[in-house]
Amino acid sequence: QSAAFKSFISSTVAQPSEMPPSPLVWE
Repeated sequence: QSAAFKSFISSTVAQPSEMPPSPLVWE
């Protein structure tokens, strides 16, 4: 699941500012 999460971020996120302070918040 972690690998899928990283793949999702790499393919979706455009700017670091769009990511939450903690990846756990996304789950």
